[in-house]
Amino acid sequence: MNFKKIVSTFMTTLHIIFVVLMIGIGILSFASPEVIRAVIDWMGVQITSWGNWNYLILFFVAMIESFPFV
Repeated sequence: MNFKKIVSTFMTTLHIIFVVLMIGIGILSFASPEVIRAVIDWMGVQITSWGNWNYLILFFVAMIESFPFV
C-alpha cells in the first residue's frame, strides 16, 4: 500500500470515531446530564490544581493549534 492510502484510511477511521463519540456524548447529555456535570466539575478541579502551569499549557496548545496555518 502506498503512504497516501494509509493516511487516508487512518483519517477516515479517525473521523468516524470522533463522530461516534460526539453523538454518544450528545445522547449522554440528554439522557444523564449529571454525568456531564460531574465530568465538567472534575475538569475544573484538575485545571485549578495545576495553578500557573495552565498559562504555559494554554500557550503551547495555542501554538500547536495555529502552527499548520502559519
